[in-house]
Amino acid sequence: MLLVGCADTTAPGEEPDTGIPCEAGTKRCDNNVFKSCVDGKLIEEDCGSKTCFLDYGCKVCSPKQAYCDGQDTYQCADDGESSEKTGSCKPEQQCVAGQCIDLCDDPNRKKSNVGCHFWAVDMPNEYYCVSLDGGATCGLQYGCAACQQVALAVTNTSTYKVNVVVEINEAKPGEPLKLKKIDEKVVGGNGIGLFMLPMREVDCTTWEKDATGKLRRKNSSQSCVSSRAFRITSSYPVVVYQFNPLINQFSNGASLLIPRVGLDKDYYVIGWSTSNPVAIPIPGQAIEGIPDFTNITIIGTEENTEVTVTPTHPIQASPDGKVPAAKAGETFKVKLGPFDVLNINSIQDFANSTGDLTGTRVTADKKIAVFSGAQRASAPVKLDSYNPKPPWPDDGKSCCTEHFEQQMFPISALGKRFAITRTPVRAKVGAEPDFYRVLATENDTKITTNLKEFPSFSLQAGGQANFWATTGFTLESSKPLMIAQYAVSQDYVGDIGTSGGDPEFVVFPPVEQYRKTYVFLTPPTFTHDYVVISTPANNSIELDGKSVNEEFSTICKAKATGKIDGVDYRQLTCELPIDGPHRVIAKEPVGITVYGYYSVGSYGFPGGADIREINIK
Repeated sequence: MLLVGCADTTAPGEEPDTGIPCEAGTKRCDNNVFKSCVDGKLIEEDCGSKTCFLDYGCKVCSPKQAYCDGQDTYQCADDGESSEKTGSCKPEQQCVAGQCIDLCDDPNRKKSNVGCHFWAVDMPNEYYCVSLDGGATCGLQYGCAACQQVALAVTNTSTYKVNVVVEINEAKPGEPLKLKKIDEKVVGGNGIGLFMLPMREVDCTTWEKDATGKLRRKNSSQSCVSSRAFRITSSYPVVVYQFNPLINQFSNGASLLIPRVGLDKDYYVIGWSTSNPVAIPIPGQAIEGIPDFTNITIIGTEENTEVTVTPTHPIQASPDGKVPAAKAGETFKVKLGPFDVLNINSIQDFANSTGDLTGTRVTADKKIAVFSGAQRASAPVKLDSYNPKPPWPDDGKSCCTEHFEQQMFPISALGKRFAITRTPVRAKVGAEPDFYRVLATENDTKITTNLKEFPSFSLQAGGQANFWATTGFTLESSKPLMIAQYAVSQDYVGDIGTSGGDPEFVVFPPVEQYRKTYVFLTPPTFTHDYVVISTPANNSIELDGKSVNEEFSTICKAKATGKIDGVDYRQLTCELPIDGPHRVIAKEPVGITVYGYYSVGSYGFPGGADIREINIK
């Protein structure tokens, strides 16, 4: 059989006629081939080194349009056959549609925990002094986590160098700002910067040294209006965490910080009860630092901000009268400016004064940052109130306590669907329970879980439900809500297999605010550090550049969580052998929670979240 080749009769520069009938006006780009309908027949033009544009066909660039090539800006000629370079963007900028966009001020940037402007605060922490000499010295027992430095961990999410500045205001509330730069660092690409902050107590305490050189409080922790916030400003979006303190102490806590772009004007507060609610006099001993207080700490970010608070537990008045002594349910208002801090302490001078401020409503006419905390807290509390009680031995021991602090997500960012992951197990045998609290933000909130012990319940606005779980679980609600996790005291764990740890308080973002990328830090001062990932079961995830299903499969333990919208979720508990910055990259959005344990302390915080306004009335 003789095969004869047929020559291509299409002239150079002439589009081939496919002979395929088409509808007049049809245009499309398929794999850089421009297809258009001419005289009822489909014409194809391979763009080759050029680019296919739907409106113009094969061109070097889109006619008359500005565009980017990496960080360089270009202007395309009117005919689309040539372009001219018009400039280059700075490292802290991003080239978008031929323009250099400052990512720190881009109003179209998606709201998340990644940002350029943050506010931090030295939350009230624990202090105690027990003496036998009338209180002259702390000769019997002494502990001062409140004396230790709060630290900020700034994680650079980019490959560019980032300049980070920390400032304070030395003026009093209501006076013109008197700013002072207390630290400035250049943080390298994908690097971390640690900022050790000076003591700036927001609970009106002042300090002096006793004869042995120990720092002693001159007055008790109180409600207070001060101007003692820290402002963090970076030249490029970063992630910031607050450790209180960073070093190993008997009373540790940490929080994810929410950037200015994610703040809002309306919050509910979720908290816990204090561990030592009332002072019990002991003959012959002077005890300072007890009772322990819970607190809500609010930071003003703009001038002349009016803050309205309706507490759910009686609160202390401040010594200067700026904070009134309000009863539960009584509303009061306070004016704040930038750097100003309203610290609200619970009253702990009456029977059954738990200090629990859960359900407190905080609103403002301008954006504010809101934190919930406890100087010391323990978990569980009031076990008899749980029905059923957890299947875990309870010998009545409650040691030990831990400091709680978490920044609150605004109501506008709250969601309805949660895939909750449990804490890394500390028990040598079995799995100790975690305790949970749900806080409703609207009336007639109906909640379902896949926990057989607590399958469903309903709440009104400001109402709470408490329950326990020994595994991860899913929770869905008819209306937006908050949910917090409380890890238990180490005595309640019993026979501990890992290093100690103590109670911890973590607020969970909803599935609606999950992200595909996270950058987070684990400090060098804890024995065991973990990231726990909440993910759809068939997701593809990398941790520090390695697949959690392959290279990291030996240290990432998978457990099923439940279904949300028909999708199976699971949790991956990964112990991190190396301290420092870490990165999670996923094909589909995931949530992460970060934990750390050592002999007598722990920390925990959500590793990040989107903070989009998904709940707007």
